[in-house]
Amino acid sequence: MNDLGHVPFGADVSTPPASPPRREKSVTSASLAQRIDEARRAAGLDLYRLAIKARLGQSTVRLAVRGIATQRTIERLARALGVTASELTSHCEASNAR
Repeated sequence: MNDLGHVPFGADVSTPPASPPRREKSVTSASLAQRIDEARRAAGLDLYRLAIKARLGQSTVRLAVRGIATQRTIERLARALGVTASELTSHCEASNAR
């Protein structure tokens, strides 16, 4: 396959192309949202400063504050907020296990 996504004439097409890397599963939880927001306020950070400190995009932080985040995002936010990831997700894991 060339850069344009076309298969050149006579190319071997018997082997399928490699699958794209899997995306990390997101956690969705109202309690996660509440805990992140409480920790953010306790740390005295607005969303912009939290994004910078956690080295995340603002849209990623906005999603996390609404309760939608990957484990990687939760870990970065926890580190930036001075708490553990398990402190942010302790109630989330029980609700997502159902």
